[in-house]
Amino acid sequence: MRPDGPNKPGPSRTSPARIEARDKRQWALRLRRAGVHYEDIAERVGYRDRRSAQRAVERELEVHSAEDVSAVRKIEVERLDAMLMAMWRKAINGDGWSVDRVLRIMERRSRLLGLDAPIRQQIEVITESVLDEEIAKLTGKLAAREAEQNAAAAADIDSAGR
Repeated sequence: MRPDGPNKPGPSRTSPARIEARDKRQWALRLRRAGVHYEDIAERVGYRDRRSAQRAVERELEVHSAEDVSAVRKIEVERLDAMLMAMWRKAINGDGWSVDRVLRIMERRSRLLGLDAPIRQQIEVITESVLDEEIAKLTGKLAAREAEQNAAAAADIDSAGR
């Protein structure tokens, strides 16, 4: 059994060809994390086409799957921080558009880092029996109101007839 897995064909993990391929994938991943499109990655790194570059990035991400979410989150926060720094001076000097952008960046950053308090939602399930009870209550109130109005009208008639 080889150290890189059972019955795995091909050169060892330390062969120059495998090291070079891994370096290419890592470079492609760094470019993708920087926001570079796959077509450009293929051209810069030397992949045949867009799909080859995408497969290389995906393969490299699989290697780092455990740290992927935290790594991507860290990269996103760094990007947001850079944008925030770029807009900050204009915003504090009163440029309305920049203030809006800064607030949106801050909101996104806060959501990404989980800084916002959780939003509580209450869901009320109304069953048919609950609706029937509510209808009965309202019908009773309407009947009582009608009885009061009839009694008041009768009292008005009695007082007018005396």
